[in-house]
Amino acid sequence: MRIESLLRVVESYLSGRSAILWALEDRAFTASELKDILDVQNDMIFRRRHNPTSWRPSELKQLANVFRLSSEPITNLQNLAFWLQSLPDGIRGKLLKEAHFDRSKLKVRLQNPDAWQYDELGQLVCVLRRWQDSRNLSGLCTDLYRRQQHCQSGCQWQ
Repeated sequence: MRIESLLRVVESYLSGRSAILWALEDRAFTASELKDILDVQNDMIFRRRHNPTSWRPSELKQLANVFRLSSEPITNLQNLAFWLQSLPDGIRGKLLKEAHFDRSKLKVRLQNPDAWQYDELGQLVCVLRRWQDSRNLSGLCTDLYRRQQHCQSGCQWQ
């Protein structure tokens, strides 16, 4: 999978996550209603409400279904660790290192996609954007170099 595609998956998840949490805020469910929807204990509902970064992807997927919002971005997140693992070794190693993410964490995410943390995904987006920007800049520089070489050989810059 390409860097651009990985970036779209993570950004889509974060955007979908925000939409779900805004819908949750608008609905103002009671703790007992959320307990029934998510099948968790009241203290978990309390923790999630006071720390929005602690929502798990599986819980967000359940809420998306309740609110009739797309759960596709959350479903795609389940494959993210596999896609990262499938990158060529050199790229994967550099990318994970920049994102402060090691192989053991990736292995955990492969086994349990619900273990993705909001902060990790935010860091991954930043790294993927930098990579994408540097690749675009590299392509632009290569193109400019080729044009310069073309002009030095007596041709017109087009």
